[in-house]
Amino acid sequence: MCPRVYVGHPSCPKFLDDPDWIFSLEVNITLLVPPLTERWFSKFVSLYEQLQNKRDTFEVCANDYGTLRWVSGHAGTAVAGFLLARQETDPRLSDYLSGARQPERTVYTPDGETVRLCHTVPPAPLVRHWRTPSCDTMALAFLGAERVELTAQTLPLPETMDVPHVTLWQGLAPLSVYPCRDCSHCGASTGCCLTFHQKKLQWDANLLFYSSCTAMIPDYVDRIVHYDALPE
Repeated sequence: MCPRVYVGHPSCPKFLDDPDWIFSLEVNITLLVPPLTERWFSKFVSLYEQLQNKRDTFEVCANDYGTLRWVSGHAGTAVAGFLLARQETDPRLSDYLSGARQPERTVYTPDGETVRLCHTVPPAPLVRHWRTPSCDTMALAFLGAERVELTAQTLPLPETMDVPHVTLWQGLAPLSVYPCRDCSHCGASTGCCLTFHQKKLQWDANLLFYSSCTAMIPDYVDRIVHYDALPE
């Protein structure tokens, strides 16, 4: 199997200012593209056209619907990025299901009355909802996505997914994306920031995440990406 490298960034467009190093890579590439404003979209199109002239095949992993639709109408393989997968990655979910850290206790109602609050197991449909990415697979297929990217999440992934090709990122569970205003935040915040629910939160540019790996990998996963550090 030929090696593949993911380049770019799923949430920060700064790499589009100086992407020339990408042209020197002699392996298969997947270009990670964050949600784009009009300004950054024009730079992406310029990079895309140069890649099209230099490579026979390449993938574009888009994280907004407009870019995904645009890529599907041009050369290259359109991939739906993990920001479009809409997974439940809140690390508190596991404790909520098990009742850990939720002892029976007395609480006050809005009327001022006291009641006993105790944990009950959530119904199976709700658990299935939390386990299943909330992306509309039919809509992604309509927009031209030939592959969907997933990341590690708090609960096990569902046993089946109605998509032809699925990538699983190991070592990455995204929580949030910091709204881009300028690059001072990313430059000051890359690295570890705090601990949340026994998870060490980290910044990669404007992406807030914690490290996590999926132990039980479903059969529908046909590619695994090992996250270390996304190149800038």
